[in-house]
Amino acid sequence: MKVKRLLAGFVATAMTVGMVPALVFADETVNEPAETEVVETSETEAKETAKPKAKETAKPAEKEPEETKEQEPSEPEVKESAETKETEPSKAPEKEPAQTEATKEAEPSESEKEPAETEETEPSESDEKEPEETVPETTPETAPEEPAEPADKEEASPEETEVPSETDKKASKAALEDGTYESLSWTFNDETNVLTISGKGAMKDGINSGEYPWAKFCDKATRIVVSKGVTSVGDYAFIGFDKVTSVVLPAGLTRIGNSAFSTCVKISAVSIPSTVKEIGSKAFECCYSLTKVVIPKGVSKIGDYAFKSCSDLASVTITSGVKEIGFGAFNYCTAIKSITIPGTVSLIGSEAFQNCYRLRTVSIASGVKEIGEKAFNNCICLGTVSISGTVTTIGESAFEDCKYLDSVSIGYGVKTIGNNAFCGLEYLSKIVIPGSVETIGENAFKQCYNLRNVSIGYGVKEIGSKAFYSCDRLENIIIPDSVETVNDYAFQNCGNLTSVSLTEELHGKIDATTVFSGCTELKTTGFTHLQDNPFTVTGKTATLKVKKVKKKAQVLAAAKVLAITPSGTGLDCVKLSGNKNISINKNNGTVTVKKKTKKGTYAVKIKIMSTGNANYKASDWQTVVFKIKVK
Repeated sequence: MKVKRLLAGFVATAMTVGMVPALVFADETVNEPAETEVVETSETEAKETAKPKAKETAKPAEKEPEETKEQEPSEPEVKESAETKETEPSKAPEKEPAQTEATKEAEPSESEKEPAETEETEPSESDEKEPEETVPETTPETAPEEPAEPADKEEASPEETEVPSETDKKASKAALEDGTYESLSWTFNDETNVLTISGKGAMKDGINSGEYPWAKFCDKATRIVVSKGVTSVGDYAFIGFDKVTSVVLPAGLTRIGNSAFSTCVKISAVSIPSTVKEIGSKAFECCYSLTKVVIPKGVSKIGDYAFKSCSDLASVTITSGVKEIGFGAFNYCTAIKSITIPGTVSLIGSEAFQNCYRLRTVSIASGVKEIGEKAFNNCICLGTVSISGTVTTIGESAFEDCKYLDSVSIGYGVKTIGNNAFCGLEYLSKIVIPGSVETIGENAFKQCYNLRNVSIGYGVKEIGSKAFYSCDRLENIIIPDSVETVNDYAFQNCGNLTSVSLTEELHGKIDATTVFSGCTELKTTGFTHLQDNPFTVTGKTATLKVKKVKKKAQVLAAAKVLAITPSGTGLDCVKLSGNKNISINKNNGTVTVKKKTKKGTYAVKIKIMSTGNANYKASDWQTVVFKIKVK
């Protein structure tokens, strides 16, 4: 122990005079680093070490307390000191001067206490020679600069600073799929469910929907946009896209292909560009939610079944310029209430408006030439039909089973009334068949139970079998002398028919028992043979006031401009010459003077004939001039 005290005194003296390098070197030779202790020496102790050796060794021996041996630093202090010695030996020289200055400033009383507080029970020589241990101990509270800082390292861990995953990248931008189809490009946006077709030129027609690369989106897409530059929509291009609610078609589009949008059941509206010339077969078939469509004037043909079964389609506008309405084009469009066929249409195809149950009014403008078979068949709510004189053929069953149709106007010019054309019109009470008609087909007016008045114009040549079958309320009929053939059962079961007028020649040609089979009220005496017609006509002058003509058109009965005998016969009139503001009705000789016709006297030349009545045959044609004076 004396030796240890001498060494401690030597350490203090060395610290005082600055012998730090030698002390550090001596420390490196020590072989006991396991248990370390911070030793602090006061100024008083350093002076005592300078006395004679004998005296010096005795003094520390008396002061060696037992408590110092029992007092041990905490395990963290010992471990931290050991780590400091092993890992950072070069730091000791830098910290010793600071330790020495602090020791000099300390009071003697405190210096005596310091060894007791810091000295271990069994200090080694190396512990006594290590003044650097007096640096603040590296406990968790006093050593924030230690390199091992797990908390900070976790915050900057690689997992938190990695590049975003592919999923994150997709979430940050719209998920797009795209590709090409022939000369066109397509994209599909998974977020908006919009399918866009772009490029220039026509879309190649497919033979089925599977040919198109975008067919896989048929149950996802809700909107289809065909961009400007695309000139056609191919056959089957979007068939079965049953989630699509809207379609955008570009200006410049010329064709919508066959079945292009068929069974797109949720499309509610579509605007067809004015540049479109053709709407293909079944183009919009079964688009149940479609409510409105305008067919532009450039369309040459509305394809077969183009809008078939569009059950919510209530508004259809066919613009003047359309030339043909295809087979079944609007069949089963059960919401349509009225339709006007412009004069540019030459053909209303077969079954075009068949089964349009709510259709009430049909107007067929001058210019239409043919009404196809079953064109308006089974339009049960249809109430009024006006057929212009340019129509030449009313097809078979064209208006069959339109049970509530009670008003039909057939213009002069129609030549053929097809089989079953007006069959089953239960509420029709009157019909005038113009003299332009040559043939009344089989069953043409069959089962028109309420039909009471029938006028068959002079010019009709043939009445088909059962043409007026079961017209129960028909009481009389005049068959003009132009009729050459009346087929069997033409008037069968007309139970109230009591009077038939016909020529003697025709009466001799027909088998009356079959033609009038079931006409229980018709007696032999009910047949009247038509006589030659003593028809004469002369022109007259009618006067109109210019004040009235300025306000509106004026209509004059035939008797105002013509003196006719005998009266009560049918007329057939044709204008030959005269002012363009004056016209004459072909069937009854009524004259119309147009509004704002100027003052003057106008001569009109016509040819006219009597079509006969129940007593007379038709007359020959006569030419006559009448005058209209506006003053």
